[in-house]
Amino acid sequence: AILEGNMKKFYENGGDWDGEGKLADLRAKWMRYWLVFDQDVVVGFCAFRFDWDEGRKVVYVYELQISEKIRGMGIGGCLIRRLVSVCKDTGM
Repeated sequence: AILEGNMKKFYENGGDWDGEGKLADLRAKWMRYWLVFDQDVVVGFCAFRFDWDEGRKVVYVYELQISEKIRGMGIGGCLIRRLVSVCKDTGM
């Protein structure tokens, strides 16, 4: 719901919205997630995967989505800083 609410209009303006395709990408077995909750409701998430690129360990962030009601609170930045920290801790 967050992804579609945030991005559908953006993609539709470019003619490329494929909700089923996006969900298939996000459901891939190698995808990892961090979820942000407000009570029992997901209000944000970061979807990423660890991989190799030209012989180097890398992380690809596929989606970083924060619901409109909690934007501006630094949550997206916090998720990225934590991901950078994990990468450093694991020698990436």
